[in-house]
Amino acid sequence: GWKENVKGNPMIDEVIAVAPDDVPYTVEPDGNGGPGADVFHSLNDAGAKLTYYLSAGGGDGDVGRFTRDGGDLANLTSADVEMRWDYAPDNYGWWAFESLTSGPVPFGLYWVDATAGTEERLIPILYSGGGTIGTYDMADSTADPYFGFPASDWTYAYTGDYDYFASDAADGNIDDTSHGNSELFARLIVGDFEQTGALLPSGTVIRFVTTKPNTTADVFRFSTEAGQGRDLAQAEVDLDDIRVVPNPYYATSDYDESQFIRRVKFFGLPERCTIRIFNVAGDLVRTLEHGAGSDNDRTEEVDGDDIEATTSIEGWDLKNEGGFWAASGVYAAHIDAPGIGTTFVKFAIIQGTEELGVF
Repeated sequence: GWKENVKGNPMIDEVIAVAPDDVPYTVEPDGNGGPGADVFHSLNDAGAKLTYYLSAGGGDGDVGRFTRDGGDLANLTSADVEMRWDYAPDNYGWWAFESLTSGPVPFGLYWVDATAGTEERLIPILYSGGGTIGTYDMADSTADPYFGFPASDWTYAYTGDYDYFASDAADGNIDDTSHGNSELFARLIVGDFEQTGALLPSGTVIRFVTTKPNTTADVFRFSTEAGQGRDLAQAEVDLDDIRVVPNPYYATSDYDESQFIRRVKFFGLPERCTIRIFNVAGDLVRTLEHGAGSDNDRTEEVDGDDIEATTSIEGWDLKNEGGFWAASGVYAAHIDAPGIGTTFVKFAIIQGTEELGVF
């Protein structure tokens, strides 16, 4: 499709302008994203003293008229189109929508593939819009509907055998009406906002830029800001702040869901660690893995807020690895945080008595 500039319009830029002394020069980009000076619906002075702009004939004169409401976009490739105002003697157009009349035009249309280093000429199909058939000029009869200034005949760009077309058009009359294959754009007009009636000076080049697929030559670079790493020394100090709540656990706690679903919680844990719970005899009672991937206690709520995946809290259901209640007594939790260090936390639990509430 057509590449868009920062204003959301097709990227149609004057890339070569002509100075007052008739010397062509390369136009510097105007900041709208294109290779030169934006000329589609643009009345701005873009370095060169533009005396014209481009628009679309009929209707509202907007982009949909130029693309046939998007119908022409499928005919485009990655090749750009250039409109070269060179007033060459072999530049011909055909007023095909009204007659068999052909005639000279001041520009040539070229389909330019910069990657392949090739180009081919396109066939200008024209519509007078109420002006003089066979004469490409500015006239009030073909006024631009977008801004209201006098404008040129409408131009349509078609693929086809241009050399064969030119040989047929040279006498001012078309004999073979099969010229033209695919339409690349429609209804292009040149608006004359200075209203002098003058056409563009010889040497002017307007480029219609298309989108390009990525190739092996494209390189993309992404820059990101470094994450804020946690200070290691502080993380080591924070290990000493880990605590078990409640301590001691005395038959019940606010974290219990019932007499059969009991728990204590470890607070102040680092993001990832292993908790190994031992009894006073040194026997391993239970191992808990704490981390973002752990689902222990993730459905609990504290003050109405869900605990996040990177919570510093981990719950223990007061059961051993076999799923039985741990005995009442004193326990030591060994907490191993990779890359930070280790610590011990002592706590006590006193299990409550299970009572049946239904007989």
